[in-house]
Amino acid sequence: MPHIFAGADRQRIDPEVLEAFKTLPDNFWVFAEFTISRNIDWFVIHPHADGTLALIVIELKRSGLPLAGDINNAWKQWTPEGWRDLVLGGPYRNYYWQAVEAANKLKEWLWNNQRRFRLGQDLLAQDAFKIWPDLLILSPQGTNHQLPLQPPNNFGKFIFTLDDCLRHVTTWKSRQLSLVPLVNDELLRLAEALGLERIWPPAGRHHAEHQQAELLDRIQALEERVQHLEAALGQTSLPLALPPSRDRFVDPGALPEWVPPGALPAFAPTPTFAREPSANGHRDHIAGSVDELSGANTPPLETVFTWVEDYLRAHGRGQPLRLTDLGNGLKNHHNFNARLQFGLSLAQILQRLAETGRIRLSSRNRIPYASLPGDDLPPDHEQVGGATSEATGLAPPEAAEGAQDEPISVRQKLGRDGLMVAVQTIAAVEDLAGGRVVKTGSFLKHLRESLPLNGVPILRTSEENRLLREEFVALGYVRTVAVRDIDLTTGGLSTTEGYRLNREHPAVQIMLGMGTPKLSPEIEIFTFVTMPEEATVAD
Repeated sequence: MPHIFAGADRQRIDPEVLEAFKTLPDNFWVFAEFTISRNIDWFVIHPHADGTLALIVIELKRSGLPLAGDINNAWKQWTPEGWRDLVLGGPYRNYYWQAVEAANKLKEWLWNNQRRFRLGQDLLAQDAFKIWPDLLILSPQGTNHQLPLQPPNNFGKFIFTLDDCLRHVTTWKSRQLSLVPLVNDELLRLAEALGLERIWPPAGRHHAEHQQAELLDRIQALEERVQHLEAALGQTSLPLALPPSRDRFVDPGALPEWVPPGALPAFAPTPTFAREPSANGHRDHIAGSVDELSGANTPPLETVFTWVEDYLRAHGRGQPLRLTDLGNGLKNHHNFNARLQFGLSLAQILQRLAETGRIRLSSRNRIPYASLPGDDLPPDHEQVGGATSEATGLAPPEAAEGAQDEPISVRQKLGRDGLMVAVQTIAAVEDLAGGRVVKTGSFLKHLRESLPLNGVPILRTSEENRLLREEFVALGYVRTVAVRDIDLTTGGLSTTEGYRLNREHPAVQIMLGMGTPKLSPEIEIFTFVTMPEEATVAD
């Protein structure tokens, strides 16, 4: 059951909404009716140690009469005398802007008071506390409000039933991939800082749940330590001693087919691992071309590979991610444990994936990291080769049966129209960045996600990299520039390489005059510190 706290304004709590929120999952925290510089009706937190999934303010309104209007003007309310202006207290045009202001005020309060509830010593920027505003309007059945389906700026949501509210709260995840990480102890400290008291669950049940939570936290801490050691060992030249796993490598036909949680996209079959005893008899050896590894709780290896790529894409934000953080994320999002399900360390699984060219492994101060090939590699990172390693015992991947050769060039695969859309996409991303130099990862993500929106064939990760870094540079469509960015380790500036569209190229000018592409709204655009006038062409 969720953790629900209330402030001094608890007499204003809507009992119907409270009963509905009591049905939320166990890992949700709800703060009701409290005051900072203004009253907050409901604040819902979906915490996660890797980055909170959702911070949602819900502005609750009950109206027995229909409302009408748009977000930019005062709303009207139907009365027996006809439509009348809805007059609100304060400088608000309508209920929507009340919700937005509540979200902004709470965001500012959380940022300013982070030392009062966060356990870490690092200070986060205000964007880490960005809050999503929901306007919940509850009315008698049959009330027909004449309001937009959603805010035109896509910031916030209009909700008209409690069922829709619960559905939205439990499934919504922030597009912002760097929200403040929060654990239970920090949320308890936050409730204390806001002057809140627990109202659900009852005290006795809460004590038992608290003991269980402490035990789970200890288990999680031990698991993180094991993953950290596994990741560190995966970067050494010492062989890893793997204990035999008797039950996990049996005849796949004797076990039920593994069904992954949730709907997963279909992927083409790829060569997979099977366990073979090594000649020395001390540890197992992994071969890449025998039977598929299977088990009742073992997902297909290609599914795991896709989980890794998706998590790096979502949480890496174009930068390398520590293997420990990656392992924790896979465990929390997919209940994946490489040691338990495959009898291997996460580092061994990633080494195999790196050999296919789908991810890149690197290290900094002997701490291992993983990233996508198109992500920016900081200058203090040392790339780890993808060749077979004695540390992992992984054999090189063999070509999948029926695999086809890559096209002579990516632009030939795209064709004339696709090439034009790719150039237009790069230009549109730069325009949205306001003139700053766009980080390479943002370009590649848009080439991956936005091209299909314009009817262009989907590119593989290696093709996106080749198109931007090699072919477009060779054609003169794109120039490499030396850019400066903030080094999060030292706090100083570091120099790296970026890319800018050469808008003086005659072919580029013609293509830009042919139209504007659709861009995926799901992808954030990240830029370097360097402004255009500071950028110089790299040697």
